[in-house]
Amino acid sequence: MWNDGNGLIDGRNYIQGSILLHQELSDAFPWLVLGGESVNELFAPHERFAQRWHWDPLPPHPISTFLLGDRTLLYGYLGQPGPEDPLT
Repeated sequence: MWNDGNGLIDGRNYIQGSILLHQELSDAFPWLVLGGESVNELFAPHERFAQRWHWDPLPPHPISTFLLGDRTLLYGYLGQPGPEDPLT
């Protein structure tokens, strides 16, 4: 998670505000499907699908599917190398 260092807004930091936004959107629109770019343990309960990013030196790992895959469908993006790519 980003530590934006911009201080509190309405008494919440970035992480707390982002989680609250996800919760309020889900409560207001229960039929709405949320998705995201990348995923973590904080937002996985609220996002039905998310792109799996390839960041050097942190390539995607199957453990994220094991830990988060029961709630969030993880998928790669077009710029992500395939598993058969010898450079990954």
